[in-house]
Amino acid sequence: MHSLETISRDFPDIPVFAVFQPPDKARSIYTRMLANVPRIIGESGHYKDIQFFDLEKIWQEHNDFPGSLVDPVHLSNEGHSIVANYLSEYLYPIVRERCSR
Repeated sequence: MHSLETISRDFPDIPVFAVFQPPDKARSIYTRMLANVPRIIGESGHYKDIQFFDLEKIWQEHNDFPGSLVDPVHLSNEGHSIVANYLSEYLYPIVRERCSR
């Protein structure tokens, strides 16, 4: 949480993406972090440029688990492709807008 706040503070007007990777099974520490970090940062009201992505939720919705992880927490090549495709929808407009300046 402090790292995200520091990055946001030190690089104003630069979007920060916090991507929570999809583990193969829910872990209590991961679940607590996912529930609390976005809420606490959002409640502070100072870090509106930080966007959170819960890839575990997306993986569950699209049944992307088979073949996308090589072990409980590391993505396979297929998993990395899925992440890149998903995030490109959000990153491309930002890059396009900044490059057009």
